[in-house]
Amino acid sequence: MSYSTSYMNHSITIKILYDKIEFLRNNSCALCMFSSIIDDLQLFTLGRTNKRQFFYFKLQKKINSRKIKVPVKASRPATSVPTVTGQRLPTRANPTPPTPKGEPTKPIKKPTTQQKAKLQSPKKGRNNSNMKLASKLQIPSEINGPDLSVAERPLPDSFSPQFVTIFAAKASVATTELEQPVDIESPIFKFKSQCMSDICKYLDNDKADVPEDLRTMIVNIIAANCIRKLPFVPKEQMYLDDFTFPAYSMPLHPTIGYSILIRFFQLYPADNSFTVTFLRRLIDMTASFDGTEREMLILFFTHILKAKPDVVHGVIGRIEELIVDFMSTGLCPTRIWACMKILNQYFVSIDPSMFSDFFLQIIAPLCNHDFFTFFDLQYSEMSVLFPEHGASVVDIMLKHWPRQSIPKQVSFIFNIMIILPNLEEEEVNALTPPFFKILAECINMHSPRLALTAINIWTNDEGADFVARMKNLIFPYYAPAIFQAMEKHWNEDVRAAATDTSSFLMTIDEELALAATTADNIKSEADTMENWLMMAQAASEKSGIDISGFDAKVRSTFLR
Repeated sequence: MSYSTSYMNHSITIKILYDKIEFLRNNSCALCMFSSIIDDLQLFTLGRTNKRQFFYFKLQKKINSRKIKVPVKASRPATSVPTVTGQRLPTRANPTPPTPKGEPTKPIKKPTTQQKAKLQSPKKGRNNSNMKLASKLQIPSEINGPDLSVAERPLPDSFSPQFVTIFAAKASVATTELEQPVDIESPIFKFKSQCMSDICKYLDNDKADVPEDLRTMIVNIIAANCIRKLPFVPKEQMYLDDFTFPAYSMPLHPTIGYSILIRFFQLYPADNSFTVTFLRRLIDMTASFDGTEREMLILFFTHILKAKPDVVHGVIGRIEELIVDFMSTGLCPTRIWACMKILNQYFVSIDPSMFSDFFLQIIAPLCNHDFFTFFDLQYSEMSVLFPEHGASVVDIMLKHWPRQSIPKQVSFIFNIMIILPNLEEEEVNALTPPFFKILAECINMHSPRLALTAINIWTNDEGADFVARMKNLIFPYYAPAIFQAMEKHWNEDVRAAATDTSSFLMTIDEELALAATTADNIKSEADTMENWLMMAQAASEKSGIDISGFDAKVRSTFLR
């Protein structure tokens, strides 16, 4: 079937375009011709075509089947180069291979003046950028056809299905993956950039309302073709505070599809359904992403949250779930921390209670995760941003105390001591006993780092005032652990710190400190006696030996 015949039938032409799409993606020359086909079909749909365009299709078909030779530029005039013997031999800028002896050399046929003008001079109504692209690809400028600039192209009052398909085809070409590394000066890269620019400018036109079916089709094509291979961000660009997304991220992000994502986001206003539709489509595809793609996706979302938080208000709940999934699956901690900061800014500017509820219900229970050390500051910030939720934060931390991780326990102690003194009296009375019970266990841990952190909570003014104010609740747990560490801990630094802390406690209330220590010793001896009796009873039941005398001896020993 000839191109002229298919040109008159939209459905057949569209089918041909999609049948050849895989071939076109891997061939720069074919991509250029494909762009011409799309442009010509565009003009035909708008009712602006002429018979001359049929010649372009025929010419494209001939080039595709290699039945036509691409003209080359005329060679330079002959010059002479001195040889070793002093003779001068004629040469050319593009020398021709020597001919065998006995065969006459064929003279080079130079193009006529009219041919030169036809190849080099831009024609009226054509885009010079397309002419340059055709010359770099060594394709005759005639192939590109009459290409109106985007500003000159008329937009119809209503979009036909054919017009929608044209946009979809162009979007598919623009989102084709590029091999790494990418030369941003290459013709194929510039061609894809032009496709992207055309799509964005069409959709940004105020004179026409882009229909929903067109937006949906482009969303599906972009999501299917370019989201699968998002570009990689260098390590030095990891933190969002110093990271920017230009409209056309070509030097850093050579994948054109990702640039289209950013551009689409910038074009559509906050109340437009396109952005929400696209983000939901993007979120639904995350199950098939690998680690790098997920990191890029979270950067993309945080960029949207930072630039235009209202745009994603309709999908913020799904984004929250996505972040939680990233945290639970071990995504790069610094990326999640950056995303949490952006979410924090977003919620504070819109509704602070939303972030506090989200943090308490979803993020805080994950504090036992291996990556929590990267989020410890978030807990401290909660006391400043949402003081009314400080008690809930401390309660969650105590319930999820990371006993298997020394760094996490150190972070928890610091954060709780920042939040706890600023709570209401009733909340402090409820949280202080369980916290200092855990703190007493940490003081006598084998790790010197953890023990010193637990011992030295009073070394700043706020901590000292808090210990003095809440001494009746703190001393029963804190004082006995301090005296025990002063005598029995293996580390010299821990013993020295415990000695200083014991002096501080005696200064606050000596009688209360000694009473607490005595009561703890009595309780400890009673617990020890009960343990001995339980072991004796278990041995008696197993061996059948009478332990009535041993029981009385144990009790007399401990009670004395």
